[in-house]
Amino acid sequence: MKKFSIIFLFLMIIALVKAEEKIEKSEIKKSAVCEHCKEIIEGRLSKVEGIKSSSLDLEKNIINVEYDTNVISLQEIKEIISNTGYDADEVKKSKRAFKKLPKCCQVHEKH
Repeated sequence: MKKFSIIFLFLMIIALVKAEEKIEKSEIKKSAVCEHCKEIIEGRLSKVEGIKSSSLDLEKNIINVEYDTNVISLQEIKEIISNTGYDADEVKKSKRAFKKLPKCCQVHEKH
């Protein structure tokens, strides 16, 4: 009976945590140009707490991101993308991070 009580309590805590999530979906215009860019951006965002999913569409020039607004803001996500070396809407890429990207990702550099 004690095991059952512990399991029940654990499940209730999980349910409460899930109920508090506020998931939003947003589209961010980006400056990525190739499959390496896609791997870099999606890989970086997959490691960020609060981001549930991200998918970069190279043809449409956008990244779709699903995130918990209780954990991370859209502005913070844009800054993470910028600090990875890419533009994210109005947030311009970090020049230092951009220079560390593979050469194929630097094709459209505009000064």
